[in-house]
Amino acid sequence: MQRLPPTAYFVFLLLLSISTLSACSLSASGEDGQEEPSLAKTGWQLVSLNADSADVGTAGQEYRLFFKAEGEFDGVSDCNDVWGRYGSSQDGSFQIEDMSSTLAQCQPESINEEFVRLLNTVTACSVSDDGGRLTLSSDEGDLVFESVSREEFSK
Repeated sequence: MQRLPPTAYFVFLLLLSISTLSACSLSASGEDGQEEPSLAKTGWQLVSLNADSADVGTAGQEYRLFFKAEGEFDGVSDCNDVWGRYGSSQDGSFQIEDMSSTLAQCQPESINEEFVRLLNTVTACSVSDDGGRLTLSSDEGDLVFESVSREEFSK
């Protein structure tokens, strides 16, 4: 995978800090009674991994997640299926738990292994104010997704 110049990372972080993001939750209302975006029954298509969109979704690769209402998710990681549980801990961090995947050997250019590795290390989640963008973050990197409908998800 090609590395981006340091200025590209700076621009990405600047744009990310300018946009207002909301925390993710399992339910529709927060502790203060205000509405929080819920991940339940939402679908997402990966658009960038560690601020690098060049290797995402090329050559027919698909990286999608669908969050169910029961705190479970399923998805596609290139040539593999993924599934598990998601939720927030008492300290407010977001986590992916009990994740499993099929073990098909994807093409050499696949980012399947990095995608799955980053999902397993997620500690934070945010949704853009318009609900169109989801960012799953960890100390090891970010996964940025765009919203897709369930119909689009199952194509």
